[in-house]
Amino acid sequence: MSIVINKQNWAKLIDFTYLKDKNDISAISDFIETANKYGSRGICSWLDVFDSRNLSAVLAEKISDLKKNGILLIGVVNFPDGKNDANLIGREAEAAKKLGLDEIDTVLNAEAFNKGDYEKVKKEILAASHLFPKKTKLILETGVLREKNFSKAVEIANETNISFVKTSTGFNHNISFEEKIRHVEILADIIRKNNYNLKIKMSGGLENLEQLMRGREAGADIFGISYQKAVSIINSIHE
Repeated sequence: MSIVINKQNWAKLIDFTYLKDKNDISAISDFIETANKYGSRGICSWLDVFDSRNLSAVLAEKISDLKKNGILLIGVVNFPDGKNDANLIGREAEAAKKLGLDEIDTVLNAEAFNKGDYEKVKKEILAASHLFPKKTKLILETGVLREKNFSKAVEIANETNISFVKTSTGFNHNISFEEKIRHVEILADIIRKNNYNLKIKMSGGLENLEQLMRGREAGADIFGISYQKAVSIINSIHE
């Protein structure tokens, strides 16, 4: 999984993320402009950020420019706690579809999963992924999920039109970087051994290029990073 170390290549592996104040138009504008400037893989944010009813004409045009430049628009649903019911998740996914988003990131219902209610878990995931087949990432929150349960969670992801398993929302249960690496290695091993059609998005507290390189070596395909931190990492690359 080697990659030539230059700014453009690394930007294309990062979903620039903004999950702070939905009403901070200045920050949202900076977020969108920055993603366009650096050519990120995508931008990941609240659904409200993409809703033209909340945007000025200028900001709506900036989002349109992202799509023209091949930068994916990604919304979060059932976020960040994974506690919405299937009906609400379905309505969120429908809203994302109407907004013209390319992908969505949804959160595993850890409570139902830990109780062994896998049918409920699958129903909730499918409420999102049926509108975004193979364009939905399932956030496992690996800092909460027991490692012995990773295999079942990945199996469910493979059965429910998921494209990526994602390690973290970035909101809960911060764990050490070495644990994050181990989790990616375990997920990659499960996917490889079972020949699942899944990829891995590593996210949550990534700090520098060295960590991204180690993540790639462990099996991560892409990364989710707050846009300011992503810029700092990209600018640290000397070409």
